[in-house]
Amino acid sequence: MNHPSFPRPEREAGFTLIEALVAMVILMFGVAAVANLMVVAGSSNTVANHATATTSAATRQMELLKSVPFTTLVNQPGGDVNNDLTLPVPICAANWAANVWDCNTPIAAGTTEYQGVGQVHLRWSVTSMAPAAPSTFFIQVAAESMAPAIGRRSRAYFTSIRTQ
Repeated sequence: MNHPSFPRPEREAGFTLIEALVAMVILMFGVAAVANLMVVAGSSNTVANHATATTSAATRQMELLKSVPFTTLVNQPGGDVNNDLTLPVPICAANWAANVWDCNTPIAAGTTEYQGVGQVHLRWSVTSMAPAAPSTFFIQVAAESMAPAIGRRSRAYFTSIRTQ
């Protein structure tokens, strides 16, 4: 009995297993690159949030020191920009439930809590420029995030000179 023979096409359409594997490897390299970009973007965003919080804290403290009467400016506790103060100092603390800033309650020495960011550590110094300029004070404010891996990358330093 004769079976009819079917004509075979010269080329069959479709992918071979090797072609599919090569395409998957190329796709994986692309996905890995995009995933790495997402990690870098997320960490950069976190550092930027902490830097904004430290800048805000340092700016607020500098403005508070500028608003103090000149005769009592030298008595403002804050240690110095390199050493911490051991006593609690009265700086503003956020009361998020009431949506206000509480500037009357002493909190831990120079530490302010920022919602969604964490703690920011403040230090400042007020030094007289006497005898060269007896009625002039040099004000320094330093702020740094308390987050373990972000602290050094989020520092803010401000200086000002105040005269009578």
